[in-house]
Amino acid sequence: MRFLFDEHIAPRLVRALSELAAGEPYAVQHLRDRFPHGTTDVTWLGDLAAEGGWAFVSEDRRIRRRPHELAALRESRLIGFFLAKGWNQEGLWGHAALLIGWWPAIVATAAQAKPGQMFEVPHRRTTAPLKPLR
Repeated sequence: MRFLFDEHIAPRLVRALSELAAGEPYAVQHLRDRFPHGTTDVTWLGDLAAEGGWAFVSEDRRIRRRPHELAALRESRLIGFFLAKGWNQEGLWGHAALLIGWWPAIVATAAQAKPGQMFEVPHRRTTAPLKPLR
């Protein structure tokens, strides 16, 4: 499994997570490591779907509301994780603390998820499982 973080998440945070995940059976990349800045969601969703084996993490919950992006998301059948409202108020260090705290649950959930399943990652750390999205 490979995890792609979109442009709404700081590249240096993703690099740090990638370092922490060194030696794990999955890879972590930022969108800018694979695609030029400004690549549309429709483009990267389609490209990752064509490759297979990808999940993504995004703070852009609007993907699920824009008809053309929602269609690309559904067609991609990628496993997705959307950061819940409130993450954007945390700043870099808050983001880092939350993401590292949730990371084991994200990886475990991705391993069990069916193609196309989406999940919300809460703004507060809990022991509850990640909430599936429709």
